Amino acid sequence: TPTFTLGPEGTDVSEGGEFAGAKTVRITVLTPGASVLYTLDGSTPSATNGTSVASGGTVAIDRTATLTAVGVKVGLEDSPSRSARFVITYLLSFLAPQATSGSMAQERRVSAETRPLPANQFQRTGHSFTGWATSDGAAAAYADGAAYLMPAADTSLYAAWSANRYTVSFDSQGGSAPS
Repeated sequence: TPTFTLGPEGTDVSEGGEFAGAKTVRITVLTPGASVLYTLDGSTPSATNGTSVASGGTVAIDRTATLTAVGVKVGLEDSPSRSARFVITYLLSFLAPQATSGSMAQERRVSAETRPLPANQFQRTGHSFTGWATSDGAAAAYADGAAYLMPAADTSLYAAWSANRYTVSFDSQGGSAPS
């Protein structure tokens, strides 16, 4: 049965888990000369389904996936398969460099998961919040509460603003207009 480990210290992650950021997982089987077939969609690897790596080879997991692997060697029966779910999370930051007040905490979100954005907590004197932009100064791409698909990377959204318009009128109360 394959084992899954992380990093040079070989931390066992054969049961999967939740991880901050992309991970490189080493897949190992004990049979000398065996290789490994794996999938990232939870399906059972086979000669026609999966990717082959040498025992001790690695797979990069940058989004939530179910890693399933079997050891294979010509002339021997395939090993039992092992599956583990790797939930990969990234930070979503809310920034408003031009705000005059307010703050918002970062959120840790699961990659490839869609969730609503929180309501804006920033204020800017003389301006109205129009939504969340993908870069500072850009037009809003997402409204408060809009569905947001978390990418496989730490990400920042920026408050987008429009200047408030004011109308000033003068009533001379029957007198002459000022010059």
